[in-house]
Amino acid sequence: MRPLDRFLDRNLVVRCQTIRRLTAELWEILPLEFQGHAVVVGREAGNISILVDSPVWATRLRFMEAQILRSFGREDPPCERLKVLVRPDFSTPRLPPRGVSREPLSQANALALLHLADSVDDPRLAQALHRLVGHASEIERQE
Repeated sequence: MRPLDRFLDRNLVVRCQTIRRLTAELWEILPLEFQGHAVVVGREAGNISILVDSPVWATRLRFMEAQILRSFGREDPPCERLKVLVRPDFSTPRLPPRGVSREPLSQANALALLHLADSVDDPRLAQALHRLVGHASEIERQE
C-alpha cells in the first residue's frame, strides 16, 4: 500500500506540516486554557492568521499579540502582523498539556495509591484514588 502523501500535492503536505508545527508552537506560548480554542490557520507574507472559537478568546489573544509576534518573528520570513479570526463552530485537536506524561501508571505507583486509598478517611477521595488506579495496566491487586 502506498502512503497517502504520495497522492497529495507536495506543497499542500508541506503547508499542513507547517501549520501543525506553528499551532504546536503557539500552544507553547499561550496559557494552557487557550488549548483547544486557538489554532494557526495560515501564514503568508509576514502575517500569521489564528482562528479562535469565540470573541472572548480573540480579545485575550490580541492582548498577547506582542508576545506572539516576538515568538513567530524568528520564522523566515518573520511574522509582523497577527490576524485573528473568530468562528464559533470550529473545534481543534488538543495536545496533551505540557509536562503531563501519557505513560501508563506503573504497578508500584498503582499499589501505593491503593494503600493510600485504604488509609484515607474521606470516602470520595478513596473512590477517586481507586478510579485512578483503574488506569494502570494489568495491575495485580493484592490486599
